[in-house]
Amino acid sequence: ENQPLKHTRLTELSRLDSLEKTDLVSMWPTVPANRRLDILIRLDEIAEQDLEFDFSTVFIIGLQDQDERIREKAILALWEVDDRSIIRPLTELLMNDPVVNVRTAAAISLGKFAMMAQDGKLIPKDHQHIRTSLLTVIESTDEVFEVWRRALESAAIFGEPDVDDLIRKTHDSDDVKLKQSAIFAMGQSSEERWL
Repeated sequence: ENQPLKHTRLTELSRLDSLEKTDLVSMWPTVPANRRLDILIRLDEIAEQDLEFDFSTVFIIGLQDQDERIREKAILALWEVDDRSIIRPLTELLMNDPVVNVRTAAAISLGKFAMMAQDGKLIPKDHQHIRTSLLTVIESTDEVFEVWRRALESAAIFGEPDVDDLIRKTHDSDDVKLKQSAIFAMGQSSEERWL
């Protein structure tokens, strides 16, 4: 942990095969949490600078990490990944993670998949699962404000009448963040009526 992370060694974590993934899964928990977080941060930076590298396997492993900072960073780092295999882990985090920041990141990330589902780029089962998960969150009276508003933004893509009613109500709110979410949700829905 006291040694600097080397770019050339980190790039070896790109495009792991199944055996390498198995090795990493077994070794990952033995690495100190701060070091795991540093690794994810650096991998994300490398991937942003050079599209040749694909660290999605490492980020997916990070979704199950015991450390909340690592789970949140893993979700954010997977923003460009549109592999349907991460839909279930994201909805699981949205619905059950004990940490607000993690659930918030999951709600935001699911917006991309909601858009894909609405555009017919996902199978109906995934479409329904994403829709149900987001609607469950926004229909909950116990949900934390930040998670709720991010789920509303993502759910707006589906154009549900109940969601539209919530968008109107949040837009009429005196809360600036709710107004922002309502406007963002209007844009997400791509419905001309919001103009």
